[in-house]
Amino acid sequence: MPSRPRVFVSYSHDDEDHKTLVRRFAEFLHRHVGLEVYTDGEEPPHVGRGAQFEGAVLRDQVTGDIDEYTARILPVVLPGRAVDEIPRFLNPYSTTHFVVRQFQVADCCSPPN
Repeated sequence: MPSRPRVFVSYSHDDEDHKTLVRRFAEFLHRHVGLEVYTDGEEPPHVGRGAQFEGAVLRDQVTGDIDEYTARILPVVLPGRAVDEIPRFLNPYSTTHFVVRQFQVADCCSPPN
C-alpha cells in the first residue's frame, strides 16, 4: 500500500483561536485530503519545539539552499489571517504562498480510502 504524502505544519501559538484553526486545518488535510500530517502542537513549551525553534531550522535550510527549500516550503495563510504574517525570511511576496479562503469537506473531491 503506498504511503500518504507527508506534510509538517509549523505555526505560532498566537492564541487559542489560531491554534484551534490550525488544528482543524491539519485534521482536514489528514481526513479529507489524505495527507499524513505532523504538527508541533503536542509538545510542552520547554521541550524546545515551537515557532521560534522551527523558524530557526527553516531559516537555516532556506539560507543553505534557497532553491531546494523554497520549492519544499509552502507558506499557507488560513482564513482570517494575512500574508503579512508569513515570516520575512520566507519571502512572502516574492515566493509562492497559498491563501486558504475556507476549508470544508465539500471543498474536497472525495475522502481518502
